[in-house]
Formats: sequence, structure tokens, C-alpha cells
Amino acid sequence: QEQQQQQEQQEQQDAKSMAKVGDFVKRDGQDTVGTVLKLERGDDVLVMWHAGGRETLSRRALRVVSARHHLHVGDRVRRGPDWRWGQQDGGSDTLGTVIEAGSVARVRWDTGSTDTCSWGRQGKYDLEVVEAMLRIHCGDRVRRGIDWKWGDQDGGRGRLGTVVALAPSGKTGWYKVQWDSGEVQAYRYNNEDCYDLDIVESRPMHGVGDRVTRGPDWKWGKQDGGAGSFGVVTARATRTEWIQVRWDNGSSNCYRFGEQGCYDLTVHTHAPS
Repeated sequence: QEQQQQQEQQEQQDAKSMAKVGDFVKRDGQDTVGTVLKLERGDDVLVMWHAGGRETLSRRALRVVSARHHLHVGDRVRRGPDWRWGQQDGGSDTLGTVIEAGSVARVRWDTGSTDTCSWGRQGKYDLEVVEAMLRIHCGDRVRRGIDWKWGDQDGGRGRLGTVVALAPSGKTGWYKVQWDSGEVQAYRYNNEDCYDLDIVESRPMHGVGDRVTRGPDWKWGKQDGGAGSFGVVTARATRTEWIQVRWDNGSSNCYRFGEQGCYDLTVHTHAPS
């Protein structure tokens, strides 16, 4: 029995060390970097290579070069290595969707029930991400991605640009990029599974005077005046990853912008420099 317990503990440790959805990975013996998009059957995962192309591989054939530490609203999940809540999720094969993110997350299971689960709290992970809600932020540095079809708008292969705004209303999954050459155009990122852009450096930013709207992790009701409302960044709050916003309806409050990987706000347009 002791040997069986040790084996189970080793299996749990192995599961924690293998590549997870959202991790940056390399295949053993190669230098090409990719992102794990989703879990497939068994130990297999779908990898999007940054140099182009997608491939299904065993997690055991991959080496993690940058681990994803945060859970995001919209991520699809199932019970993880530290699950100890019986059948609350509806069974080991049941999936759910993250509706509140953080070290303590809330998940709505496909069965209709809702649970609170640990994501890193006291080193415990009740959940495993099956499919990531990939996102991009204003300030991210990007280059052309695997679904690029826009010629040399970017100035040529390998040239970089900065995400400066969301695309016009109604174009979900489209973002405006200002290339270092000066050209500004809109491109797809996680729009109908198309990725015109590849993130080179993730550095979401904001500044006083930026126009913002509610973001993917918004949980503050109608403080902003309702979905589609806008506000202005007025100051950075006392906590590093919180910022203060004055909404067009006159109300003012502080919101998360990077706190535990949560973004209550999305930068719509930057203030004139």
C-alpha cells in the first residue's frame, strides 16, 4: 500500500511538471518555440508553433520554456491534479468554464453547477486548463503570425509592431497594430481560430488619459454604466497592478490591470503622446 501511495504521488508530480495549456514549449532537441493551445486525447496536446503551423504531440516530448501561471475568464477546464471534491463537477470527464479568475476561481460546469476551486492557493491546483482563452493586450509587441495573409503591411517578415487599440466595435477578435514602419492596420487574433499575429513580448500597458472599457475579467456590475461604456484612466492606484478610472457616467473606482492575471479593463485607445 505504501508503494502504491508513492507511485500515485509520483504520477501527480509528473502531471504537474508536464506542459500545460498556455505554456511556451520547445520540442526535445529543437529550438523552435510554440504555444500549447489545447489538450487532446491522453497525453497529447495541440501546439501552435511560432514559426508557423500546428502539430499534435505528446506532452512528454515537450520542454516548458515559459510556464503560464494565470487562469483567465473564459478558459475551459476540468478537474486537476489536486481535485478532492468528489463528483461536484459532474464526473472526471466533465468540462467547465472559468467565470472568475484568481488564486481562488469560480467555474461553471457544463452540468449547470458552479464551484469555487483553488488555482495556486497554498500550492494546490484543483483545475487543469483544457483550452485557453488566448488574449492579446494593448502594448504587446507582435509580428506576423501563422495565418498572416496581408503581404508586407508589416514592413516585411520579422518586422515588429505594437498593439495600440481594439478594432472597431463588432469586429470581435480584431486588433489594431502600429508597425514600427508607421503603418496602422487591424488584424485577427483568436478570430475563428485565425492568428495573424504572434506575440513576441507581452507587456500590457496603460497611461493616464487612456480610454478604457470593461475587460475580460470584469465582475463589478454596472459601475461603469453598463456594457459598452467608456472611461478615462486618471491614476495608478496604490497597489501596483490596479488603476483608477473615471467613467463617462461620472463614477470613479479602482480596477485590476494585471493583478493575479486578471484584467477588469481593456485599453480602447491610448492618450495622445
